[in-house]
Amino acid sequence: MKELSLHVLDIVQNSISAGASLIEIKICEDIKNDLMIIEIKTTAGEWMNTP
Repeated sequence: MKELSLHVLDIVQNSISAGASLIEIKICEDIKNDLMIIEIKTTAGEWMNTP
């Protein structure tokens, strides 16, 4: 969980540095496929996915 928190924090910091004033984050877990997906929506309204 610590690694995930650091990864999310890094994404948020990079988004703010790029000029985003609003950041929405969704974290989804796919237990069946042992996968976690982080979705980020920035000021521009575009979603970015990072498995």
